[in-house]
Formats: sequence, C-alpha cells, structure tokens
Amino acid sequence: MAEGKNLFGENKNKSGAYEYRVIAVVVTHNRLEKVKLCIEAVLKQTFPVRKILLVDTNSDDGTGAYLKKLSSENEKMEGIYVKKNIGGAGGFHLGIRYAVARYGGDVWLMDDDVIPSEDALEQLIHAGRILGDTFGFLASRVKWTDGSDCKMNRPLLDKSAGMGTNGTILPVKKATFVSMLIQAQVVRQVGLPMKEFFIWGDDQEYSYRIHLRYPCYLVKTSEVIHCMEQNIPSNIAIDSDDRICRYRYMYRNEFYISRKKGFFSVLYYLYRVIRDIFRIVIRSRDHKLKRLRAVLCGVIEGSTFHPSVEYIWQE
Repeated sequence: MAEGKNLFGENKNKSGAYEYRVIAVVVTHNRLEKVKLCIEAVLKQTFPVRKILLVDTNSDDGTGAYLKKLSSENEKMEGIYVKKNIGGAGGFHLGIRYAVARYGGDVWLMDDDVIPSEDALEQLIHAGRILGDTFGFLASRVKWTDGSDCKMNRPLLDKSAGMGTNGTILPVKKATFVSMLIQAQVVRQVGLPMKEFFIWGDDQEYSYRIHLRYPCYLVKTSEVIHCMEQNIPSNIAIDSDDRICRYRYMYRNEFYISRKKGFFSVLYYLYRVIRDIFRIVIRSRDHKLKRLRAVLCGVIEGSTFHPSVEYIWQE
C-alpha cells in the first residue's frame, strides 16, 4: 500500500463525501524574500493545508537554509531540493508527482511570488462543494499589487459552457499555476505537467489538457496577489534584456501546443510570430538581433519538439 494512503486514506470520509486533503506545491528559484511571504500566507489559510511542498530548483540565495530551518520548526513544511535548475515546469512536475504519489493529496499550485488571501483556499473548496466536487481544476482570481487584475494570469473563459454559478464560478479552458486546485484523482487520470517545457506554457498546456476531460472553473471569490515587477503582458519587443532568452522557450512550447490543436491553430501561431518579428523591428530600442534570434530559435526548435506525458500510475 502506498505511503500516501497510510497517511491520509482514501479521499472520501465515512459519509461518502469527498474530503479535501490539500498539499500546497510552491516552486521557487532565487526569490527568497518573496517565497517567505508566500509560505507565511499559505500557513495562515482558514482552510488549513496538510503539507507545503517547497520545490527549490537549485537556488543560491539562502533558500535552502531557510527551508531547512522552517521544516525543523513546522511539521507541515517539507522541502524538495533539486541540484540543478529544472525550471518551473520541472518543479511543478516533481512537486505534483510527490504530492499525489507519496501523500495521496489534492494539489494547490502556486508560484513563489504569489500571496493568497487568508480564505483563498477555503473559497476554492467552497466552490468545489457547490459543483458537487466534480471538476478538473479550480483557479483563483489573480490580482496585481495595486488590486487590478493581473494581465498575465487571465484565464481563458469557456463561453460555450454558459455563465457558471451566480457569476462567481465561471467555466474556463485554461489558467495558470499562480493558484490552481486539482484533485488527486484528476492528476492520476490526465498525467503530470510536461517537465521538458522548462518554463513558459506548461500551465497552459496542462490546464487545457485537463479541460478536455473535465469541466474547469475560475472562482472569483478566491483571490491571490501576484507580486510581479510590472503588470504587463509578455512582449518580447519591449521586455528587458535579462528576460529575452526566456522567450525562446515560449515560442518553442507554443508551437508544440499549436501543433497538437491542429492546422488553424498553427496558422494563428505563425501569424503571431510574424507580428512579433515586425514589433521587434519597429518598436525595440535595443538588442534587436538578440530578440529576433530568440524568436527564430524557438520556432525552429518547436517544429520538432516532442515532449511526453508521464503518469503516476505507470510507476
């Protein structure tokens, strides 16, 4: 019998109702001060988590020492240390695998620069109850530090599914890992995020994959703050020099996602690539060649990119 079942048992209580055993999975890399605020907020939740798994992808800013100290003081904390930077995709892949395979828990995913409101998880659980505990994932409403909606974390609404429940629980097709609750049984069915993505698009691919099998929702009463430096959508033409190299992964991963969806999705992807190239030529004030190289390398790599889905039940 798996250790997770010994610890938590099946996710139904004696009355037959679904019982949430939530494992928070936080992935971090060199953002110690932000992750401290994130962990502090998770520990204050009105619906308490069973565990907090902090996946440290080879940070060198003191995160490891902080986590060891916190783990010794709080039994809810557990660290997963990775000796190399495997990116957010690799971190969430590893964290979800560990949470479900070892503990049998439902997973609540978030980045290290997210601060959930005290009742963020409770509101997700409440929405789950309203939905009869039948859903693929539940996503929180993501706000920026000034209280406005975070532009990078707007979910894709599923307009074909109606208006949802009282305007506060809305059907969606895709969302981000900034705050997402997924039941353990769903993870077992759809598999894990693709670690090969490294960064960018892994949450979009994973949430859409879940959507294809289960109804998924945005819960507007569950709110988190995403402490990004700026509240702007991704734009390679104007982004800072230190972030340009990341876009290579974006164009590669999005090409793969488009190929999986079909011909018209690929056409739209290519249209956006051409649009972005023109934006770089016209609007970029510096590093034009570096930006163009990131786009073209991503497109070329994306044409032959073939990551695979791993399943916990295969182990």
